[in-house]
Amino acid sequence: MSMEHPAGRFGETVSPEDRAGEEANTTSDPLIGRTLEGRFEIRERMGEGGMGTVYRAYQSSIDREVAIKVVRPENGAKPIAVKRFMREAKLASQVSHPSLVVIHDFGHTFDGLLFLVMELVEGRTLQEELCSGEGMELERFLRIGEQLCSALSAAHQKGIVHRDIKPSNIMLVTSGSRDMVKVLDFGLAKSTTARDVRLTKSKQKVGTPLYMAPEMIRAEASDARSDLYQLGCTLYEMAAGAPPFSAKTVDMLFIMHLEHEPPQLAREGLGPLQSAIMSMLAKDPQQRPQTVEEVRGLFDQCLTEYLSKASRPIESRRGLAIGGVVTALVAAGAVVLMSSRRGKSEESTASTIIEAPSAAVPQVESAPASKAPIVEAASREVLLTSSPEATILRDSEVIGKTPMRYMVDVNQGATLEFRAVGYESKTQTVDASSEAALDVVLEKIATTRRSKKRRKPAGTKQDPGNTTPKPASETPSREEEFTPIFRLKK
Repeated sequence: MSMEHPAGRFGETVSPEDRAGEEANTTSDPLIGRTLEGRFEIRERMGEGGMGTVYRAYQSSIDREVAIKVVRPENGAKPIAVKRFMREAKLASQVSHPSLVVIHDFGHTFDGLLFLVMELVEGRTLQEELCSGEGMELERFLRIGEQLCSALSAAHQKGIVHRDIKPSNIMLVTSGSRDMVKVLDFGLAKSTTARDVRLTKSKQKVGTPLYMAPEMIRAEASDARSDLYQLGCTLYEMAAGAPPFSAKTVDMLFIMHLEHEPPQLAREGLGPLQSAIMSMLAKDPQQRPQTVEEVRGLFDQCLTEYLSKASRPIESRRGLAIGGVVTALVAAGAVVLMSSRRGKSEESTASTIIEAPSAAVPQVESAPASKAPIVEAASREVLLTSSPEATILRDSEVIGKTPMRYMVDVNQGATLEFRAVGYESKTQTVDASSEAALDVVLEKIATTRRSKKRRKPAGTKQDPGNTTPKPASETPSREEEFTPIFRLKK
């Protein structure tokens, strides 16, 4: 039995009465029809959350539709709300990735309204896709999961922790026959590299109860591994059709996240991903995968194996079709032979047997002979290798792993992406001018190490007789004043 509160962001529950009146309030919204800063004409209300409202708007200067998040006036007057808004705008604009929503602009109006201009994403949320209570089809699960890992990896490399990964913050946009993922809402995000002011009270829980990591429930410091826990809850729900934990009250849900083990995930075709998802739900962050790139590598591996297995039945059907043609020809020859034996002598029958194959042989050989020059002119084979071994993608779809032989269309060419866990991805174009063999060398991802603080000598006033430094997790973070990007007009 699901409840509104556990599913929604903690402290931001929308009552049924408010939701029922949302459509009626749209027509009376004073912002509908207003133009912000002479550029953004607000046309329609799209949704509402705890901090503000999201509208569909039109940017006349470059003729495009955008989404605008407007902070409610009562929240805009609160310093803490202003700082949270500034942090969301700043952090979200620092990361550029195809699976992260694009931030175009942000600012404030003469009467104090704060607004954030974003890419307009039209599609269905992952939450809407999962409402049937059934797990996703395997290939779709693998493709969406890989994109989610890629998006989070881009944010984590910038030192940004999302802290609110959940199906309702993931939009699926249809692109041909594939899903393109967009991760939304950096309202609870924080930076782990910048000296970030604490915007929540001590021991205050922040997040969505259904997907909150144990350390978030305990109001302890969260990092990229907290995102991995939330991603694990989301992937579990995508595979099983239901979240790992469900309860009637928020308190009971918190107890389950803190103390209970989730039901074992049993999904055919996941291979090592199945145990990886379960390890992402470990209570102790140290027992989880330490980076999202580890999980992404498993998605690439499983997707490659799935596609290679899916191609085998096609080849088998082709073989059966050719075998069927040969069988039909043999059967036809047998009919001719039997009819000849009935009407003619053995001498004439032998003559018929000799003449029938001689007439059929040129017909069978002539078809491939006429097609061969076309195939040779339209495509050529290129041997793809890399150091280290890498996954190869074309148009964001996995096509195999190095080393592999790839048939490239010489008229159109192909742009291929090479990926390996712990290495920077690399893009190469293969066309008619390419060599017969292409070797790609990937560079390792640079890691930054924090400078170690010197130990104070024993017997000092600050640390008498104790030479053991405190763990980083026990060292309180120093709060500093937040420097705003802009100042509100009085």
